[in-house]
Parts: sequence; C-alpha cells; structure tokens
Amino acid sequence: MDVKTIACALVAACTLYAPVPSPAQTTTYTLSAGNYRHLLDFTECPSGTCRNFTAAMKPGGSIAFSAPVTQDNKHRIRSLLESFDFHDGVESFSHGDARVHVSDIQAFFQPDGQWGGMRIVLLKWLTGTVPHGAHPLNSSQADRFTLLDLGGPYAFAARNYWCAELEPGAEKACRSWQGGSVDGADGFSSALAPHQGLWTVSVAPVVAPAPAPDATPVARQPRQAGRESPCRN
Repeated sequence: MDVKTIACALVAACTLYAPVPSPAQTTTYTLSAGNYRHLLDFTECPSGTCRNFTAAMKPGGSIAFSAPVTQDNKHRIRSLLESFDFHDGVESFSHGDARVHVSDIQAFFQPDGQWGGMRIVLLKWLTGTVPHGAHPLNSSQADRFTLLDLGGPYAFAARNYWCAELEPGAEKACRSWQGGSVDGADGFSSALAPHQGLWTVSVAPVVAPAPAPDATPVARQPRQAGRESPCRN
C-alpha cells in the first residue's frame, strides 16, 4: 500500500468516525410534601428570629444536577449539583445564598436499580457571619439557624436552633445544636410533615447545536482535464 492510499484512508476514517460530543442533560428533581401536622410552637423566644410554622404550610422545592443521578455516580452527587431552591413555609433555601449550607445529600435506589428517592438536609444561618459562633451551653455565644430535612422518613423543619459545635474545617457547617432550654433562655419551633413527600424527575431535552451559517457560495469551476482528486481512483 503506497503513501497516497494510506493518507486517503486516514482522511476517510476521520470523516466517518469522528466522535460527536453529546450535550449534558440537566436533570431536575422536584419534591412535593404534605402540609405540616405536628407543630411545636415557641413558648419563649428571648433571642434569635422567632416565627411559628402553621398547618397551612408545607415544605417543597427542587434540585438540579448536571446529569441524571444513578447507582454509578451517586457517590459523587455533590459534584453533579448545579442548583437548588427549597422552602419550609417561612424561609427559602437557595443555592446562591451564602447563608445556606448543604449538610447532607444522598440518593437512594431500589434493589432493581430504579430511582428510590433522595434525602437533603439544608441549614440556613439566621444570625451572625462567618466564622459563626458556637457554644454547647451558652446560647448567647452561639449563632442561630433554621434546619430543613427533606426526603428522609419525614419532612422536618426546625427554626431558631443554636449551634453547639461547628464542623471542623467547614466554616458554615454546624455539627451539633441545641433547641431546648439548656441555659434557661432559649426557645425554638418545629414542624413535621406526615410523610417524606414525593419526588418527581424531569430531564431537559437535548438540543442539537445549530448548524454553522453557510458561507457565500462560490461558483464551482469546471474540472480541467487531467486534474483529478489525489484520492480518486
């Protein structure tokens, strides 16, 4: 096989088998939970941001990933996260809010590999700035936050917790907290939905890239005798 034949074969192979990149499919998971039924109202609230949940409220929202979450990639679910927007009836928890921290996120699957649901735990600081204050016994030295736990056994929201201990190396994460009258000067409210809620999944359609605009057509010159394509047999 001569050099000319090899070169023409390579050009043909590149033309026929060049890989076409497929655009990423943004996948959105939306949670719809029931109304709160088990309510614990503030009995005292000497500090922090106090507001009770009501039976007319319910948590919900959505979270988007750069690709569908599967059994194979669930261990790196945080790296796929693009955005989220949830609410507890009082506060919103948005991806771009510097006060919001994702404490936990997990995806679950059925034994046959089918989607089984997701749990996401969100924390939103109500007081203070980074670095936040924390103390196990003295609420006056600790910053307060609201907590939203979705997709677990129940949908749960709690407001005005104070941070007892920060997560080492994580400036916005609270490892443990208090909600009772540990120091005799504290109060909080909470709400519990009767079930974990229902997740629905939607995948953004793949949009093919628009073709490049055609260049101004150039008149084709008639082939001159004796001038053949170097790859023409």
